[in-house]
Order: sequence, then structure tokens, then C-alpha cells
Amino acid sequence: MEQKFLLSLKNADKSLRMADHLACVTYPLLLDNKIFLQIISELNIFSIYMMNSVLQYEYYFKRIQLFTDAKINFETFKNDCVKYYGFTDKELSSLYEVMRLGEAHKNSPMEFVKGSNVVIMSDGMRTDTINIDKIKLLMTNLKSMLAKVRARLQQSRLF
Repeated sequence: MEQKFLLSLKNADKSLRMADHLACVTYPLLLDNKIFLQIISELNIFSIYMMNSVLQYEYYFKRIQLFTDAKINFETFKNDCVKYYGFTDKELSSLYEVMRLGEAHKNSPMEFVKGSNVVIMSDGMRTDTINIDKIKLLMTNLKSMLAKVRARLQQSRLF
């Protein structure tokens, strides 16, 4: 039977490949900025699966404790796993940004295209803008995080 952390890692990889395909193939072909919202959604899914993989891996080796509350598990990830995996501040800020944008997109009452940007409005009239350059920067940092997670998992020979 496949370990949960390996399944989560496969799902994370699948979501990242989908986002990469949307950004590097579909967007240049269609030039439709609304694709940015789908890319952010896929990157958000990637972020959740990647963090779950790390948490499940650490739990498997009894280095952390998992809870049913996602917020407590997120704090466990921040406090106990970040240094161990060697994530940089840029990578972490990209991860948090993707998760924040994904949540903003999910709860947004209005989203619109303005020039080469997509604007997400929140209930408090806060706006977030997404463009292809921002997406590529986020994806670069998230790919680096995935490489670090893969390297750590390969060391255990369970991968």
C-alpha cells in the first residue's frame, strides 16, 4: 500500500504540472487573462497537497503530531517543518501568497480583467492583482520547494 505522503506528493506534482501547462502553453495560445484564476486555483491545490505531504511524512516518522484542525497543522508546518526542509523566505512568502490568493479567489464577490492583470476584489474592497509575471515568480519558488521536499523524501528510501 502506498503511503499517504507519497499520494499527496503525486497530487501536488499533478497540480503543479497543470498550473505550469496553463501558464506556459494555454495562456500564450489563448491570451485570455481569466486563465490566471485557474492557475492560482491549481497552485493553491498544489500548496495544500505539498504541505500535507510534508506533514504526513513527518508524522510517519513520529517527529510531529497531526490534528483535525487545519490551522493547527498549518502552524505545525510553519514552526516545525520549514527549517528542517530548508525553505527560504522567498519560497515561504510565495506559498503563503498563493494560499491567500486562492482563498481570496474562492470568497471573492467580483473579479475582472484590467489590462494585462486580473483583479480580485474582496468583501472589504481590498484588491489583489495577478499577472503572468507574478504567476511565473510564484511558480518558480513553488517548484523549488517541491524539489526540496522530493530530496528530503528520497533520503528515506521510501520514495
